[in-house]
Parts: sequence; structure tokens; C-alpha cells
Amino acid sequence: MFESISWQEFISTIALLIGGYYVITTLLLYSSEIKNIFKQKKLNLTNTHERENQTDSNESIELMGSVKYGGRQSENVPREEKSETESLSVATTQEPEEPITEAATSEADESVLKSVSTLLAEINTLTEVVAVGSKAECAELFRTLLSNYPDLFQTTHEPEITAFIYNSCKEHCEFQIELNEVKTWWPQQENTGVNNQ
Repeated sequence: MFESISWQEFISTIALLIGGYYVITTLLLYSSEIKNIFKQKKLNLTNTHERENQTDSNESIELMGSVKYGGRQSENVPREEKSETESLSVATTQEPEEPITEAATSEADESVLKSVSTLLAEINTLTEVVAVGSKAECAELFRTLLSNYPDLFQTTHEPEITAFIYNSCKEHCEFQIELNEVKTWWPQQENTGVNNQ
């Protein structure tokens, strides 16, 4: 009896049975969602004109069911209003604002700032060189470096540069150094007076 059934008939029958099973299961489990999809399409086809206010859209039927917004139905969300430029009134401020001005820097200030940035770069390089050296070598090399920048001695930048040297040596060098020692590396006032003459 089974010899009279071909493989093609057998596979077609099995495919038909499995397909029917899935169609029936889908219809039984998701029937309400499928109805909502068709209702939504039907509503969209019958309601083609644009809605004029927000209360029309307070209820919407979607795939997950109907959704209601939290506000009362009598409240309307204001729509974008167009107004003509002639109807607008613009009031001027009572006090005029002060114009923003850039701080004027002189050429001398710019050259000092350039010297500071150059010195900081050289300090970084010199710190890497003296990191494995002795404390005496470090002091001598920094004295030589600072003597090349006499214009920075006794300026507002001197304490910052001194602190930078101290922190850099403290971080990279093997020996211990004090901040007071770093302050003595700056050229003395008599030496700068002799150099300037």
C-alpha cells in the first residue's frame, strides 16, 4: 500500500499539514491583533482628511491595542501658529550691552609668554637628561638654563617656573630635592645687573 505513494505526494502532504497547523495556531493565538491590524487599515482608508485638532488623535488603535493620552480630552495641544512680521512688536533692551573687548597684550608681554613656553619645554627635556644623574649636576645644568632667561627673574612667572622645575624633578629624578634649593638656582640680582650692562 505504501508503495503506491510517491515521495512527491508524501512531501506535499506533510508540507500541507505543517502549514495548516501553523495557520490555525497563528489565527487562534493572535486573532485579536490581526483584527486590530485590519481595523486600523479600514480606519485609515475611510479617514483620509487631515485632523483639525488634537482631540481627534487622543485615541489611537495600534498593534498593541488602544492608547489613551494622560490629559483630559477637553485639553487641546496648541498647534503651530503662523504670525506675520507686521504684527510682531519687538522691545529694545533698556541698558545697552557692553562690547566684548580683547585684552590688549603688548609685544613685551607676548615675548615673555613665548620665553616662558620655550623655557618649560627645555625644562622637560633637561629633566629627562638629569633623571639618572646626580643632584649637583642637576643644579648646575638648571642654573645654566635659567641664566639664559634673565628677563623672567623676579617676574610673576618665576614662582610658577620654580614650582614646575620642582615637580618635574620630584617626579622623574632619583634624588630628593627641596623647593628652596630650586629657588637658589635662579641667577642672583647682582649677576643680572652685570649682564645687562
